[in-house]
Amino acid sequence: PFTLTCLLRLRFVKYDLTLDTNVSFDYNRSHKTSVASATSGVCMATLKEFRFELNLSMSALARKAGVSTATISRAEDGQFIQELKAFRIAKALSELSGRNISVGQIEGLNVQR
Repeated sequence: PFTLTCLLRLRFVKYDLTLDTNVSFDYNRSHKTSVASATSGVCMATLKEFRFELNLSMSALARKAGVSTATISRAEDGQFIQELKAFRIAKALSELSGRNISVGQIEGLNVQR
């Protein structure tokens, strides 16, 4: 077995923001499986995964974020959503989860700028 650790750096020029995280891959030859884990506390998940983790319906998240259910649906389907709405969704997820979740941490979220 061995572990490979890599630095993952994400740069968001428009917001002058850089996120660094160490990602570890553990490989166990006897089981032929590999597991990736973010070791710095920065985690990325899709909007649907965040929603399921928090046990929220689309309409409940939409109400908390101040957006329409259609916006949540479009976001989960990978369609573009307005930047302000993306920030509202990230803020709502942060408040509901007790973690700081940025727009950049919502994997597959396509933001129209």
